[in-house]
Amino acid sequence: MRTGDTTVTSDEGNPIARPRVREASLKPQFAHLYPPLEPGRWEPAAAMADRIVAWLVRQPNRGYVAPGRVLRSEHFEFRGGPDKPESGHDPHGRRQYPA
Repeated sequence: MRTGDTTVTSDEGNPIARPRVREASLKPQFAHLYPPLEPGRWEPAAAMADRIVAWLVRQPNRGYVAPGRVLRSEHFEFRGGPDKPESGHDPHGRRQYPA
């Protein structure tokens, strides 16, 4: 088991590793919308979102990035993360910023 993983039990009773960090993977059918990402590759969702925002701000006339969620659930698969949201975080994994 890699460092940073926790062990959970599958429905069949077999232990499986679950990443502690929320991970995302771009669905292949949406790869054309996210040129800096490799479809099907799992990586930390926060790092992936940061890369998308950094890429978008360098593109002329690329449109608006909604502050609530950069990685749309229709375009990405998600796995892992803490069982309970940490204080100051949205239960859906969105970043919360102080007012």
